[in-house]
Amino acid sequence: MTYLFKKMKKIIVFIISLLLIGNLHAQSEEELDAMMDEMDDETEFVFTGEGEIYNKVDNAPKPLMSMTSFYGKVNDYVKENYPDGVNEYGRVYVDFVVEIDGTLTNFRVVEGISESINKITIDAVKSCGNWEPGVNGIVKVRSFHSQPIMIKEDLIK
Repeated sequence: MTYLFKKMKKIIVFIISLLLIGNLHAQSEEELDAMMDEMDDETEFVFTGEGEIYNKVDNAPKPLMSMTSFYGKVNDYVKENYPDGVNEYGRVYVDFVVEIDGTLTNFRVVEGISESINKITIDAVKSCGNWEPGVNGIVKVRSFHSQPIMIKEDLIK
């Protein structure tokens, strides 16, 4: 009888553990939904285009060139187009969607420096051309990407 009681106790503890883990998962999903709702309240940004946009993919989108070349091209663009008399630098986070054909759409700056510098940064990313799209399994998908761009003091004329 004691053996059976111990087995039952282990099974009950196991079931309770599963229920607790399930509740933690549900709670984190609820928190994520609340954060998304809060983000939606703060911004009127709407993605355009057709089809689902994936935040996580098996193979993330990337520039057709190496990242070193990408950042070099971005830096060159910023240096050439930086407004005279402006002395601002820092990090700009550019969000965009990489379409199935590799084109970039739905640009926005989440965290930036100033309107003029943010626009130059978006234009710099656009100037680099298409990207390799994100892939889930073997299927190319529309995917969201956030790219930090550092505007360094040495880029300023």
